[in-house]
Amino acid sequence: MFDVRIDDSKCTTPFLCKKCVLVCPHKIFLIGARTQERYKETDPSVPNSFILRAIYRDQCMGCKHICQSVCPNSAIDVFPFVPKKKD
Repeated sequence: MFDVRIDDSKCTTPFLCKKCVLVCPHKIFLIGARTQERYKETDPSVPNSFILRAIYRDQCMGCKHICQSVCPNSAIDVFPFVPKKKD
């Protein structure tokens, strides 16, 4: 099992890029609008108007860190999941 972290300061236009979304064989990523205005379409070219999340990260199998390698901004980190120890 792996953990996926996304640096939002580096991933500013995920809707236009979508490289990680396209290469992920387990489809763990989802792109959504950060804010929505009623009766107005969100412009994908405006930085930070959309956000990328790994909502199905429990299904991540690591798969050679493909999403991490295709990201043009190095915004994705994939590493083995380490459960927190209870004291």
